Amino acid sequence: MTDSSLEKIDFVITWVDGNDPVWQADKSKYSPNGGDVRPARYREWDQLKYWFRSIELYAPWVNKIHFVTYGHLPEWLDTSNPRLHIVNHSDFIPKEFLPVFNSTAIEIHLHRIPGLSEQFVYFNDDFYLMKECRESDFFVNGLPVDEAFFIPVIPHNDDMYFYHLYNDYSVYSRYFNRSDFYGHIIKYLHPRFIRNNFLQLLAKSKYIRPLHYPKSFLKSSFETVWKDHGDILNGTARAKFRSITDNSPELFRGYQIMTGKFHPAYKRKSAILVTTSDYEKASSVIESGKYKFFVLNDSDIDDFETAKEKINRSFENVLPLHCSFEKKQHSCDV
Repeated sequence: MTDSSLEKIDFVITWVDGNDPVWQADKSKYSPNGGDVRPARYREWDQLKYWFRSIELYAPWVNKIHFVTYGHLPEWLDTSNPRLHIVNHSDFIPKEFLPVFNSTAIEIHLHRIPGLSEQFVYFNDDFYLMKECRESDFFVNGLPVDEAFFIPVIPHNDDMYFYHLYNDYSVYSRYFNRSDFYGHIIKYLHPRFIRNNFLQLLAKSKYIRPLHYPKSFLKSSFETVWKDHGDILNGTARAKFRSITDNSPELFRGYQIMTGKFHPAYKRKSAILVTTSDYEKASSVIESGKYKFFVLNDSDIDDFETAKEKINRSFENVLPLHCSFEKKQHSCDV
């Protein structure tokens, strides 16, 4: 691998249009299999254009954006943009696992995306950049920038996500090797981490605190874990809807941290997570300009249209300019 390829940083975003009748029909056909089929996981907030605007404004250095979709596309998206790669599920997920409506079953295959760079950042479609970002916010010296915080036990509130974290730990903990681990212990005992990590490093179990914002990965990390534990990952790949037995991208992140394949984030990430049910706060956070990373987590709410209008108005206030990823007829420059 050449040095120039290591310098490239791609972004990957997964998106689904829950209003697409073809997708709805396919989903209904398989829904009796069970799993997480809540409407909140698929309804459309019409906020994707703000994600593209934020990327162009705050991370103009990105090499390529891989837009992962079931097959549908926003009507305003300019697919001719040379930095945009449209990726259908069938382009990278083995045929035996299709169709799939399970986000984790899609995410574990990201390394198979054709043309994906070794260094890439994964975004859910509710992760937004709200301030200028540099390459060094995501990678330093070819390594993913991450926060290596260890916790005594993974918190649990019976949400499916926390089952995934336990499943992930059961795999990435296998990469713990005492001599190798302590060989790069300085990465865990930087002054910012030492108070939190000192006793945890002596504990038998080393759970990694999950982080819910854009994640930096090496494609080779996915490839290694698949090579070592493909039998486990195939279980997730076969789950058409989310299941408590799934693994998630935190598995690959855990592998990178356990093996020292990361660069410590010596400054706390300027990030905040807000749920859509607290849409007044979400609107305030968007317009505050205080945070670099903003996560808008969809939650069950009664007044969806009111929340959508309020939040989207705030996005429009701070990201009003159309970007090169939008078709010209939607651009204010025409």
